[in-house]
Amino acid sequence: DALEFVKLMYTNSFTKMKPMSGRYGLMLGEDGMVKDDGIICKINDQHFIATTTTGGAANVLSHMEEYAQTEWPNLQVYLNSITEQFSTFNLSGPKSRIIMQRVFPNVDFSNEKFPFMTFQFVDYLNSKIRILRASFTGELGYEIYVQPKNALKLWERIFYFSRDVELMPYGTETMHLLRAEKGYIIVGQDTDGTVTPLDLNLNWMIGKYKKDFIGKRSLNRSDIIRSDRKQLVGLVPINKAYGIEEGQHVIEEEHLNTPIKEPIKMLGQVTSSYFSPTLNYSIAMALIKGGNRKIGSKLFVSTSNLNTIAVEVVKPNFIDPENKRLTS
Repeated sequence: DALEFVKLMYTNSFTKMKPMSGRYGLMLGEDGMVKDDGIICKINDQHFIATTTTGGAANVLSHMEEYAQTEWPNLQVYLNSITEQFSTFNLSGPKSRIIMQRVFPNVDFSNEKFPFMTFQFVDYLNSKIRILRASFTGELGYEIYVQPKNALKLWERIFYFSRDVELMPYGTETMHLLRAEKGYIIVGQDTDGTVTPLDLNLNWMIGKYKKDFIGKRSLNRSDIIRSDRKQLVGLVPINKAYGIEEGQHVIEEEHLNTPIKEPIKMLGQVTSSYFSPTLNYSIAMALIKGGNRKIGSKLFVSTSNLNTIAVEVVKPNFIDPENKRLTS
């Protein structure tokens, strides 16, 4: 009953999902608020592998165990954590396919044989590794799941075959910037326990014909469907020389030479902000009241010295909105 269980735990519809494919999954609490997200890989109807928000695996496993034991004990489903059984690399960038083809010459990485959001099991050093074509950076990318004992050898092999393409390791700060340029959320940073899929414009992730899933009833509550709820938008400074600070408030009034001294109406707050080297200016994501209606309008963001900077409200997708890089 693994398929039935996954359908109940996540908002998505998994019924027509093909074996050996992956799907971005959204998990809600009973209140309809976003609890976690990740990629759900389907081996077959009886076997799924779910990834979670970084650091969230233990909480998600506990959440699943509770429902399996208390709400749906009739389902024949078993859960195992495999976090410690694998080391995982993400190889990302426009040249990643070239590198992968060199490292794994027996695998066809063409779009036709290895399309976006599919995975394959590959033989490596007398073991099976899993390669998933997915990306949290917005670029062509592959996630490689390998046994820890073989991880260093594979890491060295990847760099050996990348000497002519300027491959370099990247850390979490780079990852955060790249995902923000694409408008990808981080649960716990762009959400705070009061955010629904509708607030994030992730309506497309809710299975239209699903009879039930955790949080489904709550999504129809009058408070949840209000049009003036805080919604995720993008912000760009009108003067590109300015930066936007995370955590600052978004307001309608401008304060330039007169510092903010009294309580004023706040529309919301900046959840993520970075300087984009690709665009050569700062970008930000924010949750603001009625955000979808404010796309294209001018608002103001407070600063740490109690002034404001003018920003334009845009859709929270700053680079490659058509996903051509992802699916290239």
